Amino acid sequence: MFLYIIRHGEPDYASDSLTETGIKQAELLSERLTEVKFDKIFSSPLGRAKQTAMPTCIKQKMNFEVLPWLSENLAYDAMATDIDGKKNWWFSVQNTKYNTLEGAKKIAAPQTQAIIEATASSFDKFLEETGYKKNGINYQITANKYSRIAFFCHDGISKILLSYALLIPFHIFCSSFSIPHTGVTVLDFADTKDKITSPRCLTFSDISHLSGKLGNIYNNSFYI
Repeated sequence: MFLYIIRHGEPDYASDSLTETGIKQAELLSERLTEVKFDKIFSSPLGRAKQTAMPTCIKQKMNFEVLPWLSENLAYDAMATDIDGKKNWWFSVQNTKYNTLEGAKKIAAPQTQAIIEATASSFDKFLEETGYKKNGINYQITANKYSRIAFFCHDGISKILLSYALLIPFHIFCSSFSIPHTGVTVLDFADTKDKITSPRCLTFSDISHLSGKLGNIYNNSFYI
């Protein structure tokens, strides 16, 4: 099974919707995903994620299903903390001095671990219902219900899911990995003879669908 984890397009957070650029990003993303043929599409309940998923759903003639635990709102209250005198989200940390466990302990909000564990638990429950039951650090394949599914969600939730699935400490993942708007990450839960699998990252935060289409919107030539 291939799991696509996709961040929403450029948002207007005040109205929980996409900006004009975000709408264009979502459309370009849907064109890129035309050949993927999803079995199921899931979305965060927030407007910016649903609006990003919609063009893909229209092209694939299917509806998305809302998963409440993909909401970024769940992470915000738990992860807002003081970073160098300024209130910010813990998963927005980029300064490498926070790559150490000691640095993580100093700035992580007390609720951070709780939201990570709750999200990981919801993720494992979802995977078990899909046919992948947690077995230590791996998953027992109990069914092959789907070939390709998609999550349309957010930066913070994506970082929780990916750090958990790939066994990378959360504070290291936050400091070292960036997820741009409409970035596409693909995890492969490969079938095996012994029916024991673990997710492997095939693609991380790919935004090739934006190449040369929207200009230098990230102020970084890498994204053109």
